[in-house]
Amino acid sequence: MSDTKEKNVGGRPPIVIDDALLEKCNEYLMGGYETQDEVCPTTCGLACFLGISERSVYNLGDRDSRFLQTLEEIKTKQHTILISKGLSGDFNSNITKLLLSNHGHSESVKTEMTATVKTDALDAKSLSTQTLTELLEARERSTTAD
Repeated sequence: MSDTKEKNVGGRPPIVIDDALLEKCNEYLMGGYETQDEVCPTTCGLACFLGISERSVYNLGDRDSRFLQTLEEIKTKQHTILISKGLSGDFNSNITKLLLSNHGHSESVKTEMTATVKTDALDAKSLSTQTLTELLEARERSTTAD
């Protein structure tokens, strides 16, 4: 047995990010996703298109700025398609809202309530401590808001 034997590190060899791989990514982005029966490009769709895991796609983005740019382009194209198809009614609105939340969109409703409480007509002895506290806090908020 030789002492100069190389160690086997195991696992798959690293994926080489070359022009051929970047061209295949561009092919996916420019319509290859449609050949996979996808309605918009996704990172998991790119992974399937390339025959690698989704985790590997993110790892490649961490290793190479050109590959990271491809991932950003996928997000941008997905965002555009979601807005366009969501507004036209081609996509289910609930699913569109859910997917758009990944792009920073959110649905919110702002409700503002105002109330006037006359404390001189109340018998403070008959009120609970919690109610008194709530009334005092409401009064304090109304005086600081003015």
